[in-house]
Amino acid sequence: MRPAAGTSLDGQEVGAELLGIYGVYPEIRSPKTRAPRGFRPVYISHYGRHGSRYLILDSQLVHVSSVLDRAAADGKLTPLGHSLKERLDSVLPEMRAGDKKLTPLGAQQQRDIAGRLAANYRTLLGKSPHVVAYSSLTPRTISSMEAFLGELHDRIPGARIDSASCAEHMYYLNPHSPQNPRGIPQDQVNRGEKAPWRAEFWRYFSETLSTDAFVRRLFTDPAYAGVPYKFQMDLYYVAMDLPNFTSIRIFDVFTIDELRKLSEVDNFALYAGKGLYLRNDGRGTALAESLLDEFICRTNADLAGGDPVLRLRFGHDGCMMALFSLMGLPGWDAATGESSEIKEAYDISRVPMASNIQLVFYRGRGDVIFQCLYNEMPYRLPLEEYASPAFYRWADFVEKYTPIVIQAREFLDNTNDTD
Repeated sequence: MRPAAGTSLDGQEVGAELLGIYGVYPEIRSPKTRAPRGFRPVYISHYGRHGSRYLILDSQLVHVSSVLDRAAADGKLTPLGHSLKERLDSVLPEMRAGDKKLTPLGAQQQRDIAGRLAANYRTLLGKSPHVVAYSSLTPRTISSMEAFLGELHDRIPGARIDSASCAEHMYYLNPHSPQNPRGIPQDQVNRGEKAPWRAEFWRYFSETLSTDAFVRRLFTDPAYAGVPYKFQMDLYYVAMDLPNFTSIRIFDVFTIDELRKLSEVDNFALYAGKGLYLRNDGRGTALAESLLDEFICRTNADLAGGDPVLRLRFGHDGCMMALFSLMGLPGWDAATGESSEIKEAYDISRVPMASNIQLVFYRGRGDVIFQCLYNEMPYRLPLEEYASPAFYRWADFVEKYTPIVIQAREFLDNTNDTD
């Protein structure tokens, strides 16, 4: 069940659109749709984000708690500031111990997804299906894979499961990682604080956020907030993470307008790095060609060989965003260089924790079709539908996206500054 996000200072419900990539996986109520008559399931190809995790940057938690500790020791917290500190103090031990790892909720999300998959595709998975699974090298993705496979084993004890987490597969599981041979040093710079797009980001940041009222409602002496915008942003990330492991909420220290602006700033950063931001070099999107190519080539090979029947990949949110932009999917295909337009062009909250893509393949009538599911719901692609909802000919997918892979590789080669 999805934990409630809570309410803001002005009593408004905090919706998932304000939680960015920290949003909790949605409840799934829609039943599996029937395949067109005459088709039977033969194969499933999957890519999934890790489940709910603890805060990704321990420095954010350290900063927030140290500021509040100092202000409390000197008697400089308002009543709301004291309430905030008490609530955070109650969850600090678990957050510190968690340190970027999967939360119990995150593991349960993966088990639930696996359980529904096993129930929906009994005829495909049968009694002894061959399952192949790979995870990126981070502990939270490995734990996600283990939870998913553990549920599959419980549901299908005879399943033959091969799984691994190794650098060999990182080039497509996380195309933005240093293990991708098509990457260059600048790609890693583009992910950090020295990225060329950061100057415009900080300009937008300073124009978007106002910290005075926020600081004064927590501190009797505003100087105790230190650098106000940093404290506000770090506290926002802490607040967003709490629904992923506890019922404690702190959104009531923000107004709904402050939360909206903070989410826009967070959205900007991921669009600049993974989307079609015209002030960046475009490599963040193009690098997803390795994941798109893996879907195409591996699916063709698995279908031709008839084994395995289920291929699982566990990775990260930014990889999915870049893939969607590269594929030109609706809602991910907008290109802009205007900072004020990004909030309308991109929405990272559509990739919550445990997000996943499932391509479910069917044979029949001399053809191979597939249904595209995103977060277990039919998801329409920019292709002609074979049948509704979201059934497509595999040949049409290959025909459309193979040239896109080739073009992305040529672009990466032409922007490789190591030659």
